[in-house]
Amino acid sequence: DAFPADLYFTKGIVETLCGALGEGSLTWTTGTHPITHAGRTALLTIAGQSVGMVAELSEVTVETHDLPRRTYVFDLDGDVLFRSFGGTTARFSALPRYPSVVRDIAPMFDTGVPYAEVEEAVINAAGEYLESVRLTDIYAGPNVGEGKRSLTLRFTFRSATGTLKDAVVEAALNSVRAALTGIGGEVRG
Repeated sequence: DAFPADLYFTKGIVETLCGALGEGSLTWTTGTHPITHAGRTALLTIAGQSVGMVAELSEVTVETHDLPRRTYVFDLDGDVLFRSFGGTTARFSALPRYPSVVRDIAPMFDTGVPYAEVEEAVINAAGEYLESVRLTDIYAGPNVGEGKRSLTLRFTFRSATGTLKDAVVEAALNSVRAALTGIGGEVRG
């Protein structure tokens, strides 16, 4: 059976895998490949080394190999991953002792603003308690206007020393809102 997914879900699988392997500076860029859809291909580099891609297969590839429409794949270079994450050194961390706090923000941007720029701005602004940020939805339609898109960003905050207070999380989100506005985003609410 096929599992319904999209480019962002598939990218999330790769990010989770890389996170489980250890620290690394993941960089995503748009790209192309002969068997993939031109507008739905993301290339991954770690510390400047090409690691692979996440993509939707092209219509020609899908039809040639009798695959379901909108099939997403990822292709990673295991040797580069192995070297990037410390070779044979096993890494792990204990389960968190304190609960996380999850909040969503849905800024609007011109469609020409790359998501990588948005992600970099929010990570830099969110502060020390940011555990993760994930793009959960993209909406482009009549409710946001021509040439605009709304991005739903899910933030997870956690402290290693205690339960986070609402005021601490709200201060981090205010910094994020300011950073989003600073790169041309419109943040409502």
